[in-house]
Amino acid sequence: MQALLSYHLPVARAESATKLFEWVAVSTGCRNTLKGASFLVGAALLERTGSRGALALPAGPVSVLSMTALKFSAGVGNVT
Repeated sequence: MQALLSYHLPVARAESATKLFEWVAVSTGCRNTLKGASFLVGAALLERTGSRGALALPAGPVSVLSMTALKFSAGVGNVT
């Protein structure tokens, strides 16, 4: 329900409901495209590097990003 509420912001009240359906269709299509691309990348990693490599290769950048976010989150919101 919360995701549907975010689509109401760009659509004016006076416009027809078809504009809302266009936004939902585009966002759903983009999401499905990204899911398909990630499935293919995962399958290629699994084929090339095996199961351990397919888990380790994406885990490296995710762990670096997580540690960076934790390090810098302490200063977020502090205005000096």
